[in-house]
Amino acid sequence: MDILSKYMVPHTKELGIDSEIINQILDLSVEMVERTNLMEKAKDFDREGPKLVDGWARLPKGNEDVYKAFGDAGLFGIFVPEEHGGHGLPYTIFTGFTEIVSRACASTGLGIAVHGSVIDIFLSFGNDEQKRKYLPDLATGKKIGSVCFSEPHAGSDLAGIKTQARYEDGYFILNGQKQWITNGGFSDIYVVLCKTDPDKGKKGFSQLIVEKGMEGFSVGRLEKKYGLEASPTAVLNFDEVRVPEENLLGVRGEGLKQTIIGLSGGERIGVAAWATGIAWTAYQEALEYSKERKAFGKSIREFPIIQRKLQKMERQLDMARYLYVKAAKIKDLGGPFTLEASICKLFATEAAVEITYQNQQIHGGNGISREYSAERHVRDVRTGTIGGGTSEIQQLIITRYIKDHQLKYKGVNGSYELWEDPRSKHTFEIPLGLIDWEFWGIKK
Repeated sequence: MDILSKYMVPHTKELGIDSEIINQILDLSVEMVERTNLMEKAKDFDREGPKLVDGWARLPKGNEDVYKAFGDAGLFGIFVPEEHGGHGLPYTIFTGFTEIVSRACASTGLGIAVHGSVIDIFLSFGNDEQKRKYLPDLATGKKIGSVCFSEPHAGSDLAGIKTQARYEDGYFILNGQKQWITNGGFSDIYVVLCKTDPDKGKKGFSQLIVEKGMEGFSVGRLEKKYGLEASPTAVLNFDEVRVPEENLLGVRGEGLKQTIIGLSGGERIGVAAWATGIAWTAYQEALEYSKERKAFGKSIREFPIIQRKLQKMERQLDMARYLYVKAAKIKDLGGPFTLEASICKLFATEAAVEITYQNQQIHGGNGISREYSAERHVRDVRTGTIGGGTSEIQQLIITRYIKDHQLKYKGVNGSYELWEDPRSKHTFEIPLGLIDWEFWGIKK
């Protein structure tokens, strides 16, 4: 039974699902990771990296087979409704699948997390026809999805994007450029944020569904990155791309709002699960290496300072899992998950950076050798505190939410500060030390 079971099973009654189903999906996820030898292949994927072939991205040799195996096993369709080819299970379980894959290969895990975000966006904003058209292929992995928000001069400030689409005779004519797009060039379906009514300010943004192969849509380049070298991260160009008006996702003019909701839900919670998976493997490696490595006549695990590091890593992992599973559950139940998503994303990614660093430190000189995976985990997880909204943006979201909703400080429970919404009576748990309250001008 996977360790995630103890975090998810307590919520079975609220989620309306049998605990056996949760364990079956978690066990299947572990089985498919092992069957595809993903952990063993991850190092080769990292070294080879994706390439542009005939203008589109191809994953490292063998990596596309992994995606296909997961799709054939039905794992991409965990939270897709049955009528659209999925299992109709809670999104919470999909986060477990994301973590388990990320333990083996951070690049593949991130691709799956983003794919899940696209599914979530279709479920949240797609009309019936769009769901019928796209969800079955997304659920089976026949088609992979990407979200396209960031641009060369607009990352955290989404309102600063320049990509535009003018409406002509039943089509949106799309022009612009997107950057840092995960699965870019490999995906088949792209959710693109653009300006459709530039004169309307924040009410002038929309999301369009762009398909691979549309005339005028091309890959500019694949980024050479510090980490996640097996994951295609692309610059995408849109030159007079004719997007049918039926590919407008949700409501025209509500694109910015939709994007923020999408980031808060599938993306940030998914990234928290992804980071936790990488950190879990780093922790396991640190445990094993500290047993085997000898210094001054005994294993280094016997030294109190190493024990202290390992204990802290274990506590951080426990909290990261608790927070992202809680956020996913609240999202499934239709509760106020925006703040919960930012809390879990901020804590999990920052903790994962520290855990992977400490694993590298425990490995000593071997920690910087490419013969060991410790250095790869450090490189891979670093993106977590930047993509999907930086750690600084998450702090801004958390503190602004507390001010806007006039949350009341209720004290400390274990490792968490408790803040209550006086209207809904919902209590938020924020890890101790996560926020510098004085800096952000909040008085308890």
